[in-house]
Amino acid sequence: MNFFVEPVLVFKEGLDDLAADVILVSARGAAGKSRTAAELARRAGAPLWRLERDAAVSRAALPHAFDSYLSTVNALATVRSRSEAPAVLIDSLDEARSRVSAQSWDEFLQSLANASEQGLRLVLFGRDRTLEEVWLKLTDAGRTVAWMEVSHFPVESQKTYIDGLVSHRGAPAAIGGRHYAEARDALLSALAGSVTDDTVETFVGYAPVLDAVAAVLVDEQNHYKLAQDFRSRSSSPRHIDVLRDILDSLLIREQGKLEPLSRDLGLPPQSLYTPEEQIEWLWHDITGTSAPKLHQIVDPAADLEYRKQLRPFLNDHPFRSEQHWASVVFEAYAAASNFEILTPSTLLLEVGDHSGLLFDFVSTVPSEQKSIYIDEPQFAALHSSILAGEYSGSPANVSLTDNDQLGFVGHMEVVRSSGPLALNFDLIPENSTHLTLAGPLESLTVVTESGIRIAPLRGGRAIGPDLYLRATALRLDGDDARFARTGSGSTPEFSDSRFEIEGKSIDLPSFISVAPMPGTFELAVPEEVDLIYPWTTYRVALEQDDDIDPQSKAIRFLNKLQNLARTHGHTDGRATYFMKLQGRQPLKSAQLRNVLKFMEKRGALRLDGDLVFLTPEADKHRFSGKSVPGQQTIEDEWTYWGPIVRGIEEMIAHG
Repeated sequence: MNFFVEPVLVFKEGLDDLAADVILVSARGAAGKSRTAAELARRAGAPLWRLERDAAVSRAALPHAFDSYLSTVNALATVRSRSEAPAVLIDSLDEARSRVSAQSWDEFLQSLANASEQGLRLVLFGRDRTLEEVWLKLTDAGRTVAWMEVSHFPVESQKTYIDGLVSHRGAPAAIGGRHYAEARDALLSALAGSVTDDTVETFVGYAPVLDAVAAVLVDEQNHYKLAQDFRSRSSSPRHIDVLRDILDSLLIREQGKLEPLSRDLGLPPQSLYTPEEQIEWLWHDITGTSAPKLHQIVDPAADLEYRKQLRPFLNDHPFRSEQHWASVVFEAYAAASNFEILTPSTLLLEVGDHSGLLFDFVSTVPSEQKSIYIDEPQFAALHSSILAGEYSGSPANVSLTDNDQLGFVGHMEVVRSSGPLALNFDLIPENSTHLTLAGPLESLTVVTESGIRIAPLRGGRAIGPDLYLRATALRLDGDDARFARTGSGSTPEFSDSRFEIEGKSIDLPSFISVAPMPGTFELAVPEEVDLIYPWTTYRVALEQDDDIDPQSKAIRFLNKLQNLARTHGHTDGRATYFMKLQGRQPLKSAQLRNVLKFMEKRGALRLDGDLVFLTPEADKHRFSGKSVPGQQTIEDEWTYWGPIVRGIEEMIAHG
């Protein structure tokens, strides 16, 4: 490429003296390290020694290369006699290290220390792991060392980089197009919306990600349409689609590096180091899961050679940073790719805790199935992830109801900046008698004729907010219970938790370490059930549907609708999710849909997909669904709501 954009360079702590004998420059794979080396060499007028072009390195390699550069014999001996200390930039130390024996590598590092002692300035480029070894060797030899990292491109440089790449790829005229900048910025914004604030620059500013953005701008000539696609608030999760395409392209790029090896082994290039195989290798290296089986290689000798030659490429994979994932983006993508087989389950739970991207990737995987099958740990991981990606304008909803055959029918949905994401699933519990909840206990509705078992509340887990459980039995494991206490700015009606237990089997700890805020928790149980203190404080009567008259049932439905409707995440009024409303009010499913259609005809509701909106007219007559002193009640707004109550009554009375 004939252009260069400066990345952010970050010093390692305590290693920031640019006057040091040796400067180390590290970067994760494909971060622009080699391009930076070439540009620095050009600006300094110094030679750049690219070790990937050498067959091997050893004790004599550097002296020989320096002799060739100065066209003299024993050039290192003349360094101190020069008016200005010369410098040499050496790139691709990782590749060199992978090709030689440990002894040859140690001798090469010693030659670097000797050259530095003779006055030669060295700037060395490589990955962290390799440069750590170099640093130890040089400091042990008494050399002073500075160390900086090629981190990412800052926001304005991202645009400059993309523009240069688009021009380099043969579309310079596109940059001056009327809608080019709009499309470019929309793509970057869509990508930025896929990650958390603290990882936006390091991911979006990663060179291969920007390469993919440039490719989209080159391939798609209609930049106006491109901009509109990524700016629209449609149900299509295009930001995740773009993110997935980018990550797919990275894996395909890595696979292409092994084409020479596949030819040497006599195997089709497409059969080796596939994206799926790369993901398995990464999980194996980083977390210790099983290595890929490599059934496509039947010759034991070829298998051994492949594994040996594979290692340098795997160590330099752009998805990793030494023994860790290079970003939560790569971690979440890899977990979603292996979602059905990733074990142990604790790995999946950790990924879910780290970011909302696990849910985003899993919920947008193209599939002919309308629903996926998951187990309890997978449910907990997805629930954790959907909440990890939640913010003030992005409310989440998770619901579970009994399946007609076995297990549970589940639904998760969240509003992202680009629109809603949703996932339907069937959950198969480990035990047929109860559901175990080992993940978050918030933004959750569970309605079942089985029991519910809540795993011990460790690691910050708490009950609520926004939790509704209806079951025949309940067991809360552990020595204590703790409730989430909403902030002072929260509205209590949005934070309620309620347990409705229809049977007599209730096993609760005798200690509540963090009590719920007043009026935010109810425990409804039959009269004959004995509760231990302090749970008696939260006891309310459990009423059966048959005991509630139609008018009371209609009013209770409207109370619950008012309580659940909120503006968070909705730009056009207060709304709630249908699945949440269905699980938390007294009307049955078919009856509920008929009531909603009736209210829509009356102009009180607007139905939009899974969302139930109160119309502006209905919101003028808003009331509190609770008996809160000083707030409007349904009786205060009876002129508007009375006819609606009577209509719902009639529908209930006629079944």
